[in-house]
Amino acid sequence: MARTDAGRPSTPEATVRRLPVYLRCLLELENAGTAVVSSERLADLAGTNAAQVRKDLSVLGEGGVRGMGYDVAGLATRLRQHLGLDRGRRVAIVGFGRIGSALLGYPGFAARGFDVVAVLDSDPAKI
Repeated sequence: MARTDAGRPSTPEATVRRLPVYLRCLLELENAGTAVVSSERLADLAGTNAAQVRKDLSVLGEGGVRGMGYDVAGLATRLRQHLGLDRGRRVAIVGFGRIGSALLGYPGFAARGFDVVAVLDSDPAKI
């Protein structure tokens, strides 16, 4: 496993791809009022298995409570921090066709800390 500049093991690429899926599942659980989730339930929601969930989440340095599960809000917070989603990001949308226009109007970006600061397009009429 590769090491980061700080000497800690880096997160495997496959795990990095699954972490946002877990976060999305946790946010859905949080919105539904669920306080604790088992690795089995999280695995079902994410389309993987419980052992993989536990292994992936071990990169956060936290484990669930055996027989209880994971604190949904706390785990979501740790995932946001690990993924760098706990701080704002300034972003630009490239292309202002139908998709670019829809993206600009999407309220989920602001809710996730993305501030759309520019829209770029090669069509002078859209500038």
